[in-house]
Amino acid sequence: MTADARGPGGGGSQASSRTSPLTSALAQPDVVARIEVSMGELEAEARKAARGAGLSWGLSEDVGAIVRALACLRAGAEGDERGDDAGNVGLPWEAALTRWLLAGDAPSPSPSLAPPLALAQQAQAPEHAVATEELEGCPIALAAFIGDGGVAFEADRIIQLHVATPALLLSALMSRAPLEGALRLEADGCALRITVNAIMCMAGKDRLEATLADPSPRVVQLRRDHQRAPSAMTPAPWIMQPRLPRAQLSAATWAHLKSFAARTYVPQSARSRETGAGAGLSDND
Repeated sequence: MTADARGPGGGGSQASSRTSPLTSALAQPDVVARIEVSMGELEAEARKAARGAGLSWGLSEDVGAIVRALACLRAGAEGDERGDDAGNVGLPWEAALTRWLLAGDAPSPSPSLAPPLALAQQAQAPEHAVATEELEGCPIALAAFIGDGGVAFEADRIIQLHVATPALLLSALMSRAPLEGALRLEADGCALRITVNAIMCMAGKDRLEATLADPSPRVVQLRRDHQRAPSAMTPAPWIMQPRLPRAQLSAATWAHLKSFAARTYVPQSARSRETGAGAGLSDND
């Protein structure tokens, strides 16, 4: 892991063990500490964090895959295998992930973080079958439902979701693009055009984080994008770079993932040591 800290005095400060890393980061917006980890590390830590937040192992696996896919999106022109130096700055997947975890950990969790199984049963019930145009629930469960083909993107049909942190839906929508063609996501004045290997902001770029990373449920509309392909004047999209070996993210996001992942660990005890847990007192094998 490598780190690059920028802030007052040229260095970051260690977050207090009593303070959430995300809370500290949000309280000090001028302090930016970026680190690099391998894609495998990021996926594994996100998976464990989701499990620590209470998701099933199956949906936790989905979280790991979602985070890895979003980390592979880099700003740049079509055909650019490197992306620009800004990486995926502007696409608020980190804020969406950490705020979604925090929302589920709140004293009164948002109703949008309903149990995924209940959401799947509701979506598959006869009265909510293919004809439905409205769904609500946990963004991870909805992403799995969309990615598995549970939503039909017919010609002029609009799918309306009531969901928090809609940035977590983006990789699922990209996975549907090979079959559906370009898709469009609209929410609160923001519009994204989503293809199999790119995401382009068509409107509301200054509101992306406020809209896509907000832990409060909001109305999100999905449909096929029948508009002409963007012109050369359109801002460069975020390009999927699946072969990137390393991910860039904030130190606060990484620390927050690790704090949730730690909930999956079994506390050490004398009894667990006696029965062989841990490395033991000798490492001479």
